[in-house]
Amino acid sequence: MMVYLASDKRLPTIPWDDNIKQSISVFEMKEPDVLVKKHLTKKYVYDIGAFEGCGCGFKFGIYQPLDEEDEQNEADGRKSVEELFNYLKEHISIGDRTELYSCWAGDEGCDLEHRTVINLREFKLGSDFQFLQNQLVTIQG
Repeated sequence: MMVYLASDKRLPTIPWDDNIKQSISVFEMKEPDVLVKKHLTKKYVYDIGAFEGCGCGFKFGIYQPLDEEDEQNEADGRKSVEELFNYLKEHISIGDRTELYSCWAGDEGCDLEHRTVINLREFKLGSDFQFLQNQLVTIQG
């Protein structure tokens, strides 16, 4: 799963480091793929990753854990989602709008299937979370 973040202003990056355990990475795409850009209206585009390094880890509560590894992935997924929304709350001003686009790698050119609006100041995580395939999420600051 690929998750892209788009903003009208430059946002801080968080580089991926294979030597440490981290919950989120944010990489600015200097020349975003035209297929990604067709879904986004903002100037600056970022590739964001969860604890696994890609967007697949931005989920929790979707499947019943079967073993300790699954339980750890659930905990790491929840922490990645929490860190993503903390990052957004820290860097998205009230009144600003950003966009998140999610799709499977290689499906960037597919049509949107889902649209969601999240008011960042009112958003609360529930017992589960995931980005859907070909989903555009508008984040209202």
